[in-house]
Amino acid sequence: MSIARLEPSVNDETQRGNLAREEEDEEGQQEGSEREVPYSHVSDGTDNEDYTGDVTGGEESDYEEGSEVEQENLLSFSAFPLEAIGGQHVMVITAFRRFVAVGTSRGDVMLLEATSGVVFRLLHAHTNPISDITCDTSEKYIGSSDMSGLVTIHNLTSGTESYRKDFGRSIKSLSIHPFYGRRDERPAVVSSSDDVMLITKTMFLGRNVSVIHQKHGKVFCVKWCGADIIAWASETGVVLYSYSGKEVLQSIPRPENSLHLELYNCSLIWEPPRTLTCGWGNWIQEVVLRVSGRESGSRNQRVIVHPPVLTDTLRDPFRVCGMAAFGADRYAVLAATVEQEGCVGELGVRIVDRATFDPVYCARIATSHKHTLQFCLAFTQASCESAFEAPKLTMNNTPQHDPALPTKGSMYFVGCGDVIIRAAPADEDDHVQYLLGVGQVPEAYEYAQKYALTRYDLKGIGWRMLQHLLAVGKHEEAAFHLPRIIQYDCTEWETWIVKFDQRGLSHLLADVVPTKLPGNGSQSGCARETGNPSERIGEEYYELLLQRCLEKDVARFRKAVRRLSGLYKLEVICRAAEVRYNDWRLQVHRGSNVPEEEMRDLGDAYGMLLKLNGQYNEALRVLSRVAHSNELFELVQERHLFSEALELLPELFATNEGKTVELLLTPAPISSSTTTSSNAPATLTEDENDIDDHCLGPPLLFPPASVVQRLEFAHRGYLWSYLKALKMHDKAAYKEILRVYVQLVATLFIENEPSGMLQFLRENYSMLPKLKEIYALCKKEQMLDEMVFLLLRMGKEEEGLYVIVHEMKNMRKAVQFVADVPNKEDQTSLYKKLIHMVLEANAGFPSRNGQKYIEHEMKADETLSSIARRYGVDESDLRAANPVLDAEGGGGCSGNVSDLGDVVPQRRTCIVPLDLTKELIEAVVDMSVAHLVTLDPSLIIELLPDEEPMPHVGNCLATVARSKANSVALMEAVVCVATSDLLTCFESFYKRELSCIRVTHDGAVCPLCRRPTSEGVVVFRCLHAHHLRCVVNYFSGDNTLFDSLSNDEVERILKDPDGFINSTQWSGPISCCFCNQLTRVAELVEVEMQSA
Repeated sequence: MSIARLEPSVNDETQRGNLAREEEDEEGQQEGSEREVPYSHVSDGTDNEDYTGDVTGGEESDYEEGSEVEQENLLSFSAFPLEAIGGQHVMVITAFRRFVAVGTSRGDVMLLEATSGVVFRLLHAHTNPISDITCDTSEKYIGSSDMSGLVTIHNLTSGTESYRKDFGRSIKSLSIHPFYGRRDERPAVVSSSDDVMLITKTMFLGRNVSVIHQKHGKVFCVKWCGADIIAWASETGVVLYSYSGKEVLQSIPRPENSLHLELYNCSLIWEPPRTLTCGWGNWIQEVVLRVSGRESGSRNQRVIVHPPVLTDTLRDPFRVCGMAAFGADRYAVLAATVEQEGCVGELGVRIVDRATFDPVYCARIATSHKHTLQFCLAFTQASCESAFEAPKLTMNNTPQHDPALPTKGSMYFVGCGDVIIRAAPADEDDHVQYLLGVGQVPEAYEYAQKYALTRYDLKGIGWRMLQHLLAVGKHEEAAFHLPRIIQYDCTEWETWIVKFDQRGLSHLLADVVPTKLPGNGSQSGCARETGNPSERIGEEYYELLLQRCLEKDVARFRKAVRRLSGLYKLEVICRAAEVRYNDWRLQVHRGSNVPEEEMRDLGDAYGMLLKLNGQYNEALRVLSRVAHSNELFELVQERHLFSEALELLPELFATNEGKTVELLLTPAPISSSTTTSSNAPATLTEDENDIDDHCLGPPLLFPPASVVQRLEFAHRGYLWSYLKALKMHDKAAYKEILRVYVQLVATLFIENEPSGMLQFLRENYSMLPKLKEIYALCKKEQMLDEMVFLLLRMGKEEEGLYVIVHEMKNMRKAVQFVADVPNKEDQTSLYKKLIHMVLEANAGFPSRNGQKYIEHEMKADETLSSIARRYGVDESDLRAANPVLDAEGGGGCSGNVSDLGDVVPQRRTCIVPLDLTKELIEAVVDMSVAHLVTLDPSLIIELLPDEEPMPHVGNCLATVARSKANSVALMEAVVCVATSDLLTCFESFYKRELSCIRVTHDGAVCPLCRRPTSEGVVVFRCLHAHHLRCVVNYFSGDNTLFDSLSNDEVERILKDPDGFINSTQWSGPISCCFCNQLTRVAELVEVEMQSA
């Protein structure tokens, strides 16, 4: 008989060390994932027969088609000795944590050691074949039942029988309470035929038997699930019963397609604290119990029933002859393929995934037995307190057990007639051996780190993983794992540095090589494991790593220079970095392409080496040439090189403007605020002596006055950036700078931020000593608002007003300018000048369709919206006056600025409808200005030109009348203007009413020439029709119309008769000739009558 079991190829400490240092294949390959274990013939009443089969390998393709990876051997099989049974047949096999109980055909219950099979206890409690054996969690009480109906419960500690009762009918299943010895009522449950009976102890030392299930189908199996739930499987399904609540919690019906279940053994698997699994024939179903409240009892328990799984519908169908848990994610199933129901064709043990029921492992068992009830599966059951609890941790927080594998000491027993096969599950060491065997060395190392091993050494596996990673080309991963494997063994580190360098990979170790002893904060190198702490990795090895980094990876070299400082000779590395740095600078000077990032990293590293070597000025000089240097500013602060940094300030700004400003605004240490450092920059100018130090906040490393003096003539753009940051950081220091350098700051505003100049002037104009110079600069840059502000402060109000009217053309600003004049008399005088200035400027504007306008040359960044805001006109009117520009700008005349604003092309002219007189009237009566200054709008109204059209002036006058209704003079002026406008308007309406209309009508006769009007006539309001030429000739005779009219002019008389009438001869419109003659005759008659 040959029963194979996987053993590790390394058995002692010496071999484990050698395994990690040699690159060789795993000795002793594992056996196939599908195995065939011995079988036995069915016993015929005589002694047990010997094994007649042997181990044969199956093909993996039966379960993993196309897979080239060998499956893991999860079970090791061996024969379980049963010599002590002595001619009896095995009826029941039940496994517990400390022993295996075997019930025989003669009624004996034998307790055997799980490892050796030695019988250490024999119970002669029955004379008929045993039907079931049960035990509590403490394994102190054991119960048994036989086919005649006798039930006994023994106390194994005292050796006495605590309960015995003959029910007089066959007992199929028995289960005692998990805490039977600790419960006063000593509960137990039995099933016979279709009854389930509960046995409890009464208060008078008697026993009470109550039926909790009856006449609902034959019951095959009953089991306690925890301390309160009783489960049983019957022909109708699985029932869950609450012991405390005395009621059925859930009835789970049997699936419709599960037939012939009575031909198979039923397995009810309880996994504390809440999972019950039923495996029976072709039916597997999981049930989960949840506690929904804090109160105990059945009402707060909720049952979650997962859908059933029918094993005959799987990819590889089978029947369940026995079932057990295999870790937290798998099941161990005694699976049979049947030729017909109840007749086994092929038997095997399968490990399947709980979620998918896909086979993970399978071992075939060769047997001559055929009936499915001759096979069963028993397994050691953990107690309710210990099952599936959190894995215990070792001293280094490594879990002792992999939750995916069965718990330590678990064992499975396969019953084949009178033969029992013991199956030991694989442990963590076996899994590591499998991973090594299939070449998954990194996975094996990671697994060995997580769980405690007994036969393998973690360091040995780590050595083998390093060799494997180097062999497959995963060099960076090998370097990453190296510190965890060899830790602080300096000799090993030197060996591996040489190995990596031989492969040209030693630069990868610069980031992982140890720099200090464990628990030692100083960088003193790595001590050897010889016990001499003064020894460490040699300096030449650190220098080798840095040299290789300098050659292959400059960024890594920069990091390594800092990380390994103090562990190498500075002169050697500094000289090598200098040579490389000068060589690269020469290449850049010659026009070669050197990556900017690499040049920066090399410059930083070289400067850092100079700093470590004490050459601070040289380091500052080198780092100041490096763009965006990461070491420059750290060097200045660390070595207090403030005077030197002040001299190199423009270079620092060019290197990194943001960090330079941050450095300049760094507060000085408290200790240096009372004493003057020799390295601190000095202030020597006379202007700086005017600064009051008591007004400043905490002193800065760099006095602001020194910074301003250094940058004023070196680079004004950098100075502007510094002053903006100083204003945000320290307002008091900024105020003192303004007190001394206000003229300089004003010019910086004009040069760099013109939009903020006006606000600056409003806040600081009193401090400016030379307003004329600032005004000249503003005039040069055409900063009109600033010019007006300065002219007012310089006492040149009239010039400021002239700029507003003739340059800005904004009447609201003009009125505001007048309001800013403090003296009332000066306001009135300036206001009158404004009126005359506006009327004079407005008269010079061109007019189109009665609307005054100006032509504005548009700049590249101007839009119609910005132009409307500049002149204070309505944006919709501006867009209506420039339809072409509006279409090109992509916006309508809605006035919604957010939807408009496309930049208009350069060199374009924009027509701005602007009437300064009307704008001035509206600005004067504007309520936002009325509370600042009182201006008389009647002065403007009285001077309005009579013959000059002003569109929309009526609305303006109405606004004036409403706002100044109590002013008599104003109202008289308004009435005068309104009367004149009304008379002019009535006259135009009257002329239009008396004008003629040209008509064409056949058959009409002209009253003057008495000819037909087929050529076309004109009709007057009196309904008389004349030829147009006749009318012209009639009035030409009176010299009413100008002579020598062409045909085109004759046609235009009807459209614009005022242009052809001689006003000296005729004051009215061209009227009907016939009616005109009648009027004259009537006048002559009236004159004669008066004379008479």
